[in-house]
Amino acid sequence: MEVVNRFDRRVEVIENLFITMHDGTRLAARVWMPEDANSEPVPAVLEYLPYRKRDDTRERDSLHHPYIAGHGYASVRVDIRGTGDSDGVLRDEYLPSEQEDACEVIAWLAEQPWCDGNVGMMGISWGGFNSLHVAARRPPALRAIISASATDDLYVDNMHYMGGCLLSDNLSEATVMFVNNSLPRIRTSSDRGGARCGANDWRAAVSGPRSGSSTSIAMTTGSARPSRRTTHRSRCR
Repeated sequence: MEVVNRFDRRVEVIENLFITMHDGTRLAARVWMPEDANSEPVPAVLEYLPYRKRDDTRERDSLHHPYIAGHGYASVRVDIRGTGDSDGVLRDEYLPSEQEDACEVIAWLAEQPWCDGNVGMMGISWGGFNSLHVAARRPPALRAIISASATDDLYVDNMHYMGGCLLSDNLSEATVMFVNNSLPRIRTSSDRGGARCGANDWRAAVSGPRSGSSTSIAMTTGSARPSRRTTHRSRCR
């Protein structure tokens, strides 16, 4: 297997910036883009996940996103509301509010000077699901999605249910989400649009564990029959 470490475009990395939603909530993003994107704007590709970009998926992100950016795209990894470095509390998976936030992020990306106005989404599993959900809303700047290991019917074919049967993966996923969302956010002096901290005021820049982390246990268990919870997240047509 060949390791590709040279690309057509030199890549600039923005470690963390904040995208402000209509209600003031800030979503944290890490961005890889061609160094000349401000003078020669490029399409943006969004990956939108509840797994902490600063540590949990950092190694994986550092492999995938530079490759995309090196081939002429702005590759953007965003922590969903209530996860990672983003503000708020994660109440459940695939909520309408998650999709609405994604539409705002897409609109924000399309307006940046380094973006040519065209945005795509990509993702596997959770990121694949929300790519389908957001595409169904048809935000104007969204041009394409890549959705892997995902489905348009969460009750029939999903890690939580398979043919209506509740699976054991529910508990493992709940444990991972509970642990991740109990960890504090990370704030540094290099964050764009966020709290800035010096030698004596770092505590003001780091929030404690989130008050809604126990929701992770409840959100992965439920009815043995299709419910509003599974159906309103499954209809992409």
